[in-house]
Amino acid sequence: MLLRRSIPFVVCCCVVVASAFGQTRRLNETTGQSETLSYLLGGYGALNLNMHAPAFGALPGYPSCCIEYSPTTAVGAAFGVSFELPLADAIGLQLRLGYTSLSGLLSATEQIGNEPVLNDGPSPGVERMPVTVEHTLDASMPMVVFEPTLGYHAFDLFWLSAGVRGGYMLSSTFDQKETLLEPEGYTFLDGTTVRNAASADIPDANSVQLHAVLGLGYELHTRGDISIVPEVRYYLPLTKVSSVDWTVQSFQLGANVRWGSYAPVDPTIKSD
Repeated sequence: MLLRRSIPFVVCCCVVVASAFGQTRRLNETTGQSETLSYLLGGYGALNLNMHAPAFGALPGYPSCCIEYSPTTAVGAAFGVSFELPLADAIGLQLRLGYTSLSGLLSATEQIGNEPVLNDGPSPGVERMPVTVEHTLDASMPMVVFEPTLGYHAFDLFWLSAGVRGGYMLSSTFDQKETLLEPEGYTFLDGTTVRNAASADIPDANSVQLHAVLGLGYELHTRGDISIVPEVRYYLPLTKVSSVDWTVQSFQLGANVRWGSYAPVDPTIKSD
């Protein structure tokens, strides 16, 4: 249902906006000849901010007393290679192949009343009292991505980009536990402060992840064939992480460093 509702948004973005080209023509200062941009090759790196929206408290098949994990933000890295092809003076096609991650640490603190716990003193005994526990689920989801976008050179050296990112999760694992925080000096009935611990693959994980992409960048030109584009990109999830209600949207703050290949423009001779 989430994917179906998002398809019109992606189609509109791809039609209306697009990674753009601020300079498709230039004058070669050495030869004095006019040149046109053939393509751009580059590499990008970014700080990845993953914003998890978990509306669940347990993964299928793994016991947990958590009612619902809290939304959280995790920091990671994204990097890869890029290829850009001009389609017109202000419009271009950009392709990216890279690495990113949807990993994050989910947590929730809960107060439980009348919980049986074990006094960890010289004379252990079972008592019932209010306790505070913390539920954590540490998810690891590295991913290779292919990202086609279109770009529109909006004004000055600013450009807008929009498209779709397809990702394939190289693995999808989790490590969960419930830890007794308060009161101090007490344990669960098994004599430890941790229960419901589990480490395994995420059940029913969607290995293919789709995101709609919106971006804004500013093109910085150098005197040579190199250009640098500081950029911010937003990724709207079109698929869930797994069968539970769990999505991850992302912001990327980074830069794309590109080398341009230019071809001379044949002069046009007009006859009288």
